[in-house]
Amino acid sequence: LRVLWYGEKIHVAVAEVVPGTGVDTPEDLERVRAELR
Repeated sequence: LRVLWYGEKIHVAVAEVVPGTGVDTPEDLERVRAELR
């Protein structure tokens, strides 16, 4: 947001594909590893 504060412009768009869930914990990492097996 700092770039907006300094008067710069940014480009935004609506995402066409929803990104997957994040990997924030060791449990999340294990879930992803299991899905990739």
